[in-house]
Formats: sequence, structure tokens, C-alpha cells
Amino acid sequence: MKVRQIIYGLLLFCVVAACSKGPKGDVGPQGIAGKDGTAGINGPNGATGSKGPTGDTGNSNVIYTEWASPEVSTAPYIADGVPNRYQFPAVEFDFPLYTKETLQKDAIYIYVKYRVFESPNLVEYISNGAVGVSEYLIPGRSGTSANDYASHGVNIVLSNNIGKLSCFSNVLRLGPGGSAVSTTAPELANKSIDYYVNLYKGLLKYRVVIVKGNVAGRLGAIDWKNYAEVKAALNLKD
Repeated sequence: MKVRQIIYGLLLFCVVAACSKGPKGDVGPQGIAGKDGTAGINGPNGATGSKGPTGDTGNSNVIYTEWASPEVSTAPYIADGVPNRYQFPAVEFDFPLYTKETLQKDAIYIYVKYRVFESPNLVEYISNGAVGVSEYLIPGRSGTSANDYASHGVNIVLSNNIGKLSCFSNVLRLGPGGSAVSTTAPELANKSIDYYVNLYKGLLKYRVVIVKGNVAGRLGAIDWKNYAEVKAALNLKD
């Protein structure tokens, strides 16, 4: 009986020893890479997207300024001896876009925005040639009659000096009735020079449009005196 137990014990020891984990072996060599799989079937094309809006026409060959009030002198004097009319001396101001090359090769147009009383409202106009005579409401008046408005004028031109514009013949009338009337409106009488200059500054505006020589010829059909036509043709933005 003891012999049998000893044998069983030895067998059990051998089984346990055989199941014990041995030391970690070396890493085996890398296996052969598998073949690429078959390409899948292309999916269906997506639906066509909606068409985007048409962009603005480019105008890289056109340069134009914003609308601006011309610079004026601060030393007005009575025009032609008429008490209600101030004539401001000519003044030059900087305009770097006006270069010698521009003068020789490009087309330069100046426009003036002004307003005229056409009952019952002030109506805005834009002139070519840089000359404009605009009417303005005399402070404190109702604006229902032509007698409620006085007028002012300006002439903006290229200076004889490159890089400059000139503002002259800018007459400020201080009463209704145009050049034939010499009466000053009481609301505008005996004011300071600064008052008249500030009154004048915002009443007329100008814009300069420069068209490069390489495109000016192709635009020969445009009536350059008609600002609305120029604006549409060149895609100008106000």
C-alpha cells in the first residue's frame, strides 16, 4: 500500500512540474506580410451643390476715392463787393494719387456732388468737370420755399503741382436769390469766419476716378459726364 502511495505521489509531482511555466523564449522572426486586399467598389457621386452668387465685377484697373469735402481757406473775403457773398481764396491740398505717370498715361475724372431745391425737396446731382453750385437750407427755416435756401459753389481741379488738387471759386452766399441778390439772411449775419468755413465744408463733396490707360480705350463708349453711367460701368461703390 505504501508503495502505491509513493508511486501516485511521484506521478502527481511529475504532472505539476510539467505544467509549470518555463523561462521566456526569444522573439521569433517577423512573419511574411500579407497580400493587399481587393479594392472596394467606388461609392456613388454626391449631389451637385447649388450655384453660388455671382461676384462683383473686378475693377483693379480703376482707382477711385471716397466722397470727401474739399479743403477750404480760413480767410474768406467779400466777393465783388457784394455783402452776402464770401469768396474763399484758392487752396491746394495733397492728393498723392495724382502722379506724373498718372497724368501721362491714365484718364482722370473729377465729380462734384451738390443739391438743388426743387419743390418740395432738395435734389442731389453729380456733375463732371469739378464744378458744382449747391443750395443749402438757411438754419431755422422750414424749407418749403426757395427763399429758405442759400447757395454755394466750388471748383475742384488738378493742380499745376503734381500730387495736389486745387479748390477755388468757392463762393458762399449768405442769403437766397442767387448772385443777383445782396441781402444777407438774418440767421447768417455777423457770424465768425470759422462759422462760415464750417458751414461750407460739408455742403459739397468731390470724388476722383482714375482709369488706367490700358483699359481707358476699351471704355470709349462711356459718357464720362454721366456719373450714373460711369458708376455702373466701373462698378463704383458709394
